[in-house]
Amino acid sequence: MTPTNRTISVFLDLTKAFDKVWKNKLLVKCHNEFKIRGRALLWISNFLNNRSFRVKYQSGISNSYRSYQGIPHSSVVSPTLFSIFVAGIETMITSCNIRLFADYVIWKSDEDVTKIENSLNENLVTTQSF
Repeated sequence: MTPTNRTISVFLDLTKAFDKVWKNKLLVKCHNEFKIRGRALLWISNFLNNRSFRVKYQSGISNSYRSYQGIPHSSVVSPTLFSIFVAGIETMITSCNIRLFADYVIWKSDEDVTKIENSLNENLVTTQSF
């Protein structure tokens, strides 16, 4: 009888991901990795910085608060900026497979479930630093 491989998958839910985008890192990636320069980079910087928001609840509206991180949810350019921000995450996953569907999926197959768990945990720790 031959051993059977086991597969474990981890589904990374990117809910609220736009809220977690680090603006400075995004601008550096735009410049260094995607070669966005000049007016285009200035436009992105202006788009991301000095933003504020207010909350409306029932008939009331809050004071204005400054947004220090994240990208706007309601803009057509935000998904593209988010894609730039997460570009390269797959190179950080070294001993597992990774694919982007609606969210990220990381999986590993092996005969030894403990090896799978250790590998997945190591790679999940790596993605946290991203």
